[in-house]
Amino acid sequence: MCLTFQTDALKVKVLSIINSYSELMVFDKLKQIYFLHANLEGFYRLPFKAIFEIEKCYATAYRVVVDYRNWFINELYKLLLTVKTTASIKDAHMFLFAIDGAMVQLLSANSVDERDKLLAYFLFMLSEHST
Repeated sequence: MCLTFQTDALKVKVLSIINSYSELMVFDKLKQIYFLHANLEGFYRLPFKAIFEIEKCYATAYRVVVDYRNWFINELYKLLLTVKTTASIKDAHMFLFAIDGAMVQLLSANSVDERDKLLAYFLFMLSEHST
């Protein structure tokens, strides 16, 4: 139940960022989406941890997380296409991997916070190859 609430809340927030902030540039939207997810106090923490901890014991809960990630990748892909006509689904996966990498860093014992660097690199690579 809690995972469903968290993923539903994330969906609402992601769609709100994508659709409601028409004055924002796509890179600004990506930044907001990134920090929405790469946040230890946010709704993505539990679904992120669930990826690693519940697959075998709680298949239904794991499916909720997988469904969210698939939905999220598709939404990212559609957003990326607005800034890069040659964007691929792999670009959306890379953005999600950047988020997951930031979460791993935040959860590590060293607690290194390089979220800005990960995001800046992704956006740089995206802008370098934009058409």
